[in-house]
Amino acid sequence: MSHKRLSALPALILQAYVNEVCLDRSLKAKFLAAEPLADTLPQYKIMPLLTLRKRYGKPLQWALSLMTVLILPVLALAALGNVLMAVVSMSRFFHRAVTDLPQTVCLPNTKYLKLFHYLYEDFDQRPRFECRRPWAVLRYLEAKDYLSAALIVWRVVLSILRYSSQHGVRRQDLIFHALDLLPLVWFSLFLCKVSDSGRHFVTDCNLQRWDFIATHVTGNCSIIQHAYIHPDLEFAHPFGEVECLYIFDAEFEQVFSRYYQFRRTDIIKPRLKLDDMGGDKEVLFLASSAPFLEVEINFIERVKREFDFFIVVKLHPRHVYDESVSRLTALADHVAAPAVFPDCDYQVSYDSFLGYEYKALGKNVLFLKDERSIQMFMERGNANGEF
Repeated sequence: MSHKRLSALPALILQAYVNEVCLDRSLKAKFLAAEPLADTLPQYKIMPLLTLRKRYGKPLQWALSLMTVLILPVLALAALGNVLMAVVSMSRFFHRAVTDLPQTVCLPNTKYLKLFHYLYEDFDQRPRFECRRPWAVLRYLEAKDYLSAALIVWRVVLSILRYSSQHGVRRQDLIFHALDLLPLVWFSLFLCKVSDSGRHFVTDCNLQRWDFIATHVTGNCSIIQHAYIHPDLEFAHPFGEVECLYIFDAEFEQVFSRYYQFRRTDIIKPRLKLDDMGGDKEVLFLASSAPFLEVEINFIERVKREFDFFIVVKLHPRHVYDESVSRLTALADHVAAPAVFPDCDYQVSYDSFLGYEYKALGKNVLFLKDERSIQMFMERGNANGEF
């Protein structure tokens, strides 16, 4: 790994964090503009944090203030653990060689691997390195990498301490995003080593810190679309080059071109296993999203007044809901588990990417943000999916 690439990593990691704050700012402006409490919180996981603030009140605010003071010193001390890791890495029982990896290395964002199964039929036999919990990369780093990691952590911590507000990004926002600094540095060093060996990456991270770093340290990173991408997001730093962009619908190519430079695109075909809900009624399946809970409740209440569907609701597995979610689940005939994908006659969401997967399977799909199609659905009822 070249000295030039190593010396550039601290600045690259800081830029990745700044972009993450920009993303939270955009989401706050889009969904929480009328919520005064949101301005009192760090721009970090802003929607679940706001829910927790409402639930626990001032004590949560005090805890956040204390964390603002403690996080960076704790990170600086934790970086010393790299010295121990450097010693451990010299054991032949611990260390693994990058050359043992396949030509394409999979970097799933989380433990949810559905999109990779769409891309690779043999995915279960492939090694994978989860971006959020990159512990598997540790065995591929050498002693010198761990010593570099300690220096990089200290340089990023120092950069955050010196950071003056710009692009609407404050120091306290960066402090909270830096909670994963140590694993992010390990992940970044792993990317550099694997890239130096000529290997390629594929990830389902979209507009996040991990794909920001991956697209800058290598030109051989492909991205799988995992969610609906808003066309009006603003970032302080441009993302890098993408080898191949895997999308579910050609309409997203133009949106992605606002954020990435990609050499080619490919359409990915879903292979969802749909679960029969039973019964004789037509099934309407709502994929819920916490920011649009009130819109979803109003829609389902209207559907129950005017139609006779078997209504299935599935809550987003990674969203934090407030108490009013009980109003939505009470309207459902069945609440699906996170791993279940209900077979249905109509699939509904506000703008969930799951809708495009169901659409590719030939299902009738409704997006609640599209008021015209919802109105036509309500007027025509079960008219053969003609929206």
